[in-house]
Amino acid sequence: MTTGCATPAFRCEGGPSPGGLPAAYRRGPAHPSIPLVIRQSARYHEPVTTFWIQGLLLGLGAAVPIGPVNLEIMRRGLRGGFLPAFLTGLGAATIDTLYCIAAMLGFGALTALGGVGPVLPFVGAAVIFVLGAMTLRDALRPLPVQPPAVGGTAIGVRSYATGLLMTATNPVTLAFWLSVGAAANRVSVASMAERMAFVGGVAVGAIGWVIGFSLALHFIRHRISDRSRRLLTAAGGFMLVGFAVWMLAKAWLETGA
Repeated sequence: MTTGCATPAFRCEGGPSPGGLPAAYRRGPAHPSIPLVIRQSARYHEPVTTFWIQGLLLGLGAAVPIGPVNLEIMRRGLRGGFLPAFLTGLGAATIDTLYCIAAMLGFGALTALGGVGPVLPFVGAAVIFVLGAMTLRDALRPLPVQPPAVGGTAIGVRSYATGLLMTATNPVTLAFWLSVGAAANRVSVASMAERMAFVGGVAVGAIGWVIGFSLALHFIRHRISDRSRRLLTAAGGFMLVGFAVWMLAKAWLETGA
């Protein structure tokens, strides 16, 4: 009776060994004593919900910090209510999700986006500066007695496009996804269900924040005075202009101009 393995491919724990084990059971370089097929399938023991939660936290991490996009959401929410604010944030969440997918495809795909690095900060600074100037202009104007109805196609398209453009041209966003690329790249070797759960978590986290923030702004704007709204808008405008100047100065110094 055979009590050990007939092949030295791996060590058995005293059980009988079938003859001619398939090539999948050969030893791998990382763990010589563990069959390759076992090591390949071990990662699937991690629940899919774990990948979803990881993506959810990552999406919140990308969406929650105060930056140009949240300041623009605040401006549109205080002036126009939920829909303009939400659509602006939805545009930003779209770019975050696409960057996540690029990072998951590997550093090469995301680094290729970084190839426009010398130009991106200047474009982003120009976009944010213009939006900052528009925010300061809004701070000087009182709300109309009968504000125009929101929900039109033109307003929705402009709001969504603004979120897309602000996030896509913001080098800080690209740097964030490059910095977490290692975590996303790990997911690239997972199963399709795990990858979909991870990306879905990122989208839910980012969009969930946008919905909550936009709803809060929608209700707050009816409960604060016009003077308070204008002060908050002005503060956001100065922060946007300051962020644009910082981006431009940083890009100028890095290019050695």
